[in-house]
Amino acid sequence: MSMIENLFPSPKPKPSFLLQPSSSSSLSSSQTQLVKNEVCPKQNPNKGTNVNNEGSSFDILNYESWVSPQVLKHHSVFTSNKDIVHLRQKIQLTLDSSSEDDFVCLPCSDEEECVCWQHKDENEPLFIYMYQFLFEKLSISLPFPKFQCDILVALNVAPTQLHPNTWGFVRAFEILCSCVGIEPSVNKFLYFFQVKVFGKMEWISASGRSGRRLLNAFDSSYKNWKNMFFRVRSVCSSYPFFLEEGGKPRFPLHWTTDPVPYTTFEVDRLDEVERYEVQQLSCLSVFHCANLIGLGENRHALMKYF
Repeated sequence: MSMIENLFPSPKPKPSFLLQPSSSSSLSSSQTQLVKNEVCPKQNPNKGTNVNNEGSSFDILNYESWVSPQVLKHHSVFTSNKDIVHLRQKIQLTLDSSSEDDFVCLPCSDEEECVCWQHKDENEPLFIYMYQFLFEKLSISLPFPKFQCDILVALNVAPTQLHPNTWGFVRAFEILCSCVGIEPSVNKFLYFFQVKVFGKMEWISASGRSGRRLLNAFDSSYKNWKNMFFRVRSVCSSYPFFLEEGGKPRFPLHWTTDPVPYTTFEVDRLDEVERYEVQQLSCLSVFHCANLIGLGENRHALMKYF
């Protein structure tokens, strides 16, 4: 078996409830109920989510003072069980389809719910927000691997706080490193990419550093994604994938007020091995994120690049 085959094994078939029905078919009532039970367990009607109520599941934290109106004006399109049913027909959350039952997708039950809202109800299971495009376009899967968690920690941001192109850089860099036998790390990533933070909080963007171009952006003009977010909860163990055994979050679960910018990066931060590895990466051709991420699902097509 070749290196590429080891890195990208043949995917297992999706479970039936994840398959997209043909245009001439629709889910039967029994299938619909199966998916509803799977993705959205019955909620306690006594747990309100109206942000104006004292018993709210969220703390608005005066969002208008630090979050841009460009974020606050977008509310989720996934507000019902039916919406989640259709969503689950389009995306797979995990690399291994047999692990899909480890995660539950939930609708945003409040029509005014924003992706930057903070969860505060200790009686309600923890969840994180995720965007549809992460699974549908960028081949992100749950649970996040260590490198992706480390990036979120280093930047001090929640998953939905990163712009789609930033996630594209992270995922493509991860694939590229794997193909050449290099372990991806925050230092190596920040050697090639800078992260800037401006004014009121919007989605955090990364860009290539001058003279260190490695990847082209996934898409120059992302459209129709800002309201495509939903809740994800882990049900596989005592500790969700986003918590360590002691209960400490592995990365910020919700939007933060103080992301960490990385406008400069001194080579002195790299150890001897890291310097050698970034030199190896620098010798490669410039890749387009979309092509590299797409090829990541085709273990044979990658071979022509190396």
